Amino acid sequence: MIHSYRAWRGVNTGVKNLHPSLVSKTGGDDVLLPFAPIGRWQLIRSDQEIANKRVSAIDKTKKSSAETPAKRKNPAPVSVRPSKKRKLPPPAPVGLMWDRVNYSCAYDTLFVRLYHIWNGHGPLWTNRFASVTEYTDQLGKGFESYALKTRTSETVRDQVRRSLATANPTGFPNGPEFTFLYMLTDTMFGSCFWGRETLKCLKCNLVDNVTQGYPCTRTVYKDVGLKATYKDEYMLSHWLNALKISRTFGRCTVCKGGLARIEVPVIAPPVLHFALDDSSIRLDPSFNITVWQATVRYALRSVIYIGNHHFTTRILKENGDVWFHDGIETGLTCIAEGQALLGI
Repeated sequence: MIHSYRAWRGVNTGVKNLHPSLVSKTGGDDVLLPFAPIGRWQLIRSDQEIANKRVSAIDKTKKSSAETPAKRKNPAPVSVRPSKKRKLPPPAPVGLMWDRVNYSCAYDTLFVRLYHIWNGHGPLWTNRFASVTEYTDQLGKGFESYALKTRTSETVRDQVRRSLATANPTGFPNGPEFTFLYMLTDTMFGSCFWGRETLKCLKCNLVDNVTQGYPCTRTVYKDVGLKATYKDEYMLSHWLNALKISRTFGRCTVCKGGLARIEVPVIAPPVLHFALDDSSIRLDPSFNITVWQATVRYALRSVIYIGNHHFTTRILKENGDVWFHDGIETGLTCIAEGQALLGI
């Protein structure tokens, strides 16, 4: 305290009225030590307290070292290639469950393939189906109801089937009866023609007997001449091109020259169906027809098979995937079979 007073008033400042205990024994009044810098105030502790504090600090350091792992330097950054997302398999196409009470395999195979032509294009194909027959019109609108989940696929099938049976109960019977596929396709599509057929004299060029032609449904009969020409490369497109001009057994009424039957499309049919009577013919993945100097491309979308009085089908998607459907075995779905081969 005295040192603080001297630091404030000056080092040589005298102090009056000192306590007797501070008076020098030699009689002098300067008992104060020379001025020294003032240290920091602190509490003086015993040696035992200081020792205990050191031991506590050592224990705390050991505990911290045991609990906290030693820090490591960050390793060099590693370039990680992002993994590609696994491609999920495409969803299986919709199928139709076979009706064991009223045999339905003919309807199942035809309607399943028509649905997958319609699916993805919606209103476009609804309008196209409406332009063919009343039955395809009803089917297209049924597909829309199924897509909106207001009717099941079996309900759509059965409603069209009832309409067919009402018009022709013999051709489209109910119960455990077989329905001929060619009759079903003929009724659904065959009554509409998309072109004209004429007879032309190969000698005098007389054109006669103009009739409707170019139906949606055709039967491909054996043609020995085409088979001999193309051999193992005999394709459906070869047979279709030969229909444009074919010889007949008739004679011209004017010059008695030979006649040729000429068939040309006027409007491109929305779909074409072929019943193969020649098992040696191969199917084109696609082919073109000419309509008023315009080229129209058709792609193969399904193949229907018959065995043991039961129809099954293979569906060919636009990306080349092949799916198998059997109303008895696969029911409401289809089974993937890989990619389509060219010229099957």
